[in-house]
Amino acid sequence: MLTTDIKQLQQEFDMAEIDKRFVYKNINGYIVSIFAEDDRGVLVIDAYVHEEDQDEILEKIDDKIWEINRENGSKLTDYRYDNGEFEFSFVVEKGLYYYMGGFIQEITSYFKEAKLPGITHCCYCHKPLAKGDRVLIEYNASIKNVHFECEEKIREESKGKFQDRNIPRNTDKKGRVGVITAVVAAGLVWSLIYSFNLPFRLTSLVGLGIGYACKKLYDLRGGSPGLYKIRTVCLGNLCSILFGTCLGTVTKYSRAASLGQSEKLKFFGYLAKVPGEISQNYLTLLIGFVLSLAICYDMFLSKGSVEAFADPVPLFRHHRTY
Repeated sequence: MLTTDIKQLQQEFDMAEIDKRFVYKNINGYIVSIFAEDDRGVLVIDAYVHEEDQDEILEKIDDKIWEINRENGSKLTDYRYDNGEFEFSFVVEKGLYYYMGGFIQEITSYFKEAKLPGITHCCYCHKPLAKGDRVLIEYNASIKNVHFECEEKIREESKGKFQDRNIPRNTDKKGRVGVITAVVAAGLVWSLIYSFNLPFRLTSLVGLGIGYACKKLYDLRGGSPGLYKIRTVCLGNLCSILFGTCLGTVTKYSRAASLGQSEKLKFFGYLAKVPGEISQNYLTLLIGFVLSLAICYDMFLSKGSVEAFADPVPLFRHHRTY
């Protein structure tokens, strides 16, 4: 996915974008792909280390990588090399683009000085590429440069397989953010309806919208499934109604005071009226809460599973021949 930091890197290096999932660019003769996952920023660089004296060369590269990391704020947490691909993992925090940008410039310059094959060589067979026999492909959320014949081999090997990185993960934190958003929005609607002293049947029907909003925003934000989802959504429904009741009570008494129909109280004086309002209108609130749970019946039946909104991305995709 593309975070704010990745978009800033995209602008800084004038990088191309693939389906709002990752960005790439030829930098110093090496194809660089960047994306973000929930717990890390990922940098992929295509650079091949010859098998002759590979251990010795990789040891020198390792020393250089950690030296560059220290010079650029020590945001690199780990990296790995696998048959022509370096994958670097960075800690996700504010200002990551600044550190990652400096790292990219220095590490690609070092690879160039070390004469590691890059964009001029095939990422599959590692042999030189000729004009007219160069194909740009996407492989596991990164861009690769390969021969036409190698592309056909990769296509066959990748049939039925899907990318296993740059995949949004469902988390408790994402679900909480969605429910809190729903609590505020739905609570405001409840308060508006409640403050006009409408019949309790009409007011309690708003509970249907509250339940739907909490459940839907939990899923849309990418909350994790299971018991946590059920507990969080139910609590969110309850908080929406209580929050809306507090706002509605304050609005109701403020309006009455402005018309001279009630004593003029300060904000906390109005707020002190809330328990009495809840006691007096407990039936409305109870029905509203029950209805808010009724709209979530499918969540209980499926034990809180999250709807699948997108198909998995194929491991391999062709982009262009040049």
